[in-house]
Amino acid sequence: MTDSANKITSNQSAIENIEIMPPVDILEDNEAFTMHFEVPGSNASSVKLEVENGILSLECASTLRRGKRPVLFKRIFRLSRAVDVNKITAKSADGVLTLVLPKAEHVKPIKIAVS
Repeated sequence: MTDSANKITSNQSAIENIEIMPPVDILEDNEAFTMHFEVPGSNASSVKLEVENGILSLECASTLRRGKRPVLFKRIFRLSRAVDVNKITAKSADGVLTLVLPKAEHVKPIKIAVS
């Protein structure tokens, strides 16, 4: 059995993945944007994250199936220039993938002291 981006081949028959756009909650504070994706049946080793030209791509294989077809979670976002892409972190636990996208210094609030 070999895996490819969209197919799993077994015994001369190809089974295409079912691609699902996972739900996401996006929170913002002064320091970062936090994204919580619902990706049941997945773990850290099944997640592929990439940022290229300001586009965040998520692909996450799952142990879930619809009929005989394996589930593949996919989502794409255009990132704001407010995100410091070199400091993005990700964590997977209990079917939830959490990304923390720190804000770049130039967009963080600056406190000004008054004398």
